[in-house]
Parts: sequence; structure tokens; C-alpha cells
Amino acid sequence: MRLNIFFQLVMVLSVSAVFVACKQKKASEDRTETIMETPEKEPQTLVSTTETFFHGFRDVDIFIDGIKIHAVVGGSGEPLLLLHGAPESHVMWRHLGPKLTANFTVVIPDLRGYGRSDKP
Repeated sequence: MRLNIFFQLVMVLSVSAVFVACKQKKASEDRTETIMETPEKEPQTLVSTTETFFHGFRDVDIFIDGIKIHAVVGGSGEPLLLLHGAPESHVMWRHLGPKLTANFTVVIPDLRGYGRSDKP
């Protein structure tokens, strides 16, 4: 009997949590629309990560079937491809990538849907 009441309570709390989360999301979307409509806001520009994290690298945009894949490339020698995991971007390699340029041509792309690569 107590176990049944416990599960009913958990169910009610779960439904309540989902309802509250949906209301908060809707409220934040409403605020976002209001913020975007204000004319005094300047559009945000993307800061180049090569200037910040990858000194000596260059930005490369690769187009395959009309889809842009962004990458940074640096160093010389045998090619070495560094791929990030989810939900990361190429910036996760900022500490290791520059150290590998002494022996390798390091290619660090943003996978599709991440960073500056096209989204599906």
C-alpha cells in the first residue's frame, strides 16, 4: 500500500516538474523575443578562436555538397586529425593542438552541427 502511494507521489511530482519546466521555457522564449526586438542591441560577432587559442593556426572552411565544415590547421609534417566529442567543439583541443604542431600538420575540425560548421 505504501509503495503504491510512493509511486503516485513520484508521478505527480514528475508531471509537476515537466509542467514547470515548460512554463519556464515559454517565459524565457518570450523574454528572448523582447530582447531581440530592441533596436539598441548590436549584433554579436564571432571571435576567431585561432586568435585566442590557436596561435600559428589558420581558419579553413571546407565545403562538401554545399555543407560548410570549419577547421583550424597548423604545423608541418604528417597530418594528424583531432576530432572532438559531444557536446564540445574544436576548442577542446586548445591545450594539446599547439603542442603537436612541432611534429604534425594538425587538423582540428568542428563536426557538423557544432561550432562554426553548418547545422543540419
